[in-house]
Amino acid sequence: MNAAFFFTDTMDQFVPHISIIFALVFVEGLLGGCAYVNTFCAIHKSVDAEKREFSMGFASMSDSFGIVLAGFLAIPAHNYICSNT
Repeated sequence: MNAAFFFTDTMDQFVPHISIIFALVFVEGLLGGCAYVNTFCAIHKSVDAEKREFSMGFASMSDSFGIVLAGFLAIPAHNYICSNT
């Protein structure tokens, strides 16, 4: 939902001030951080002690791969937005 909002704002520029965008990005970061902490809390509570370290490492690695993938996908998205504005 946030991605659609930010994409639409990029194309139409209907948000009147950049501080609104900053506030939305800040809230999105808080929600993402809460989800990250909740994931590790759930792993800590539900996984046996001998498998916990592997599970936390796998979750961290998956998160990092997701960030890398998002970074690579941002390149063509950026080029598309810049060529159509």
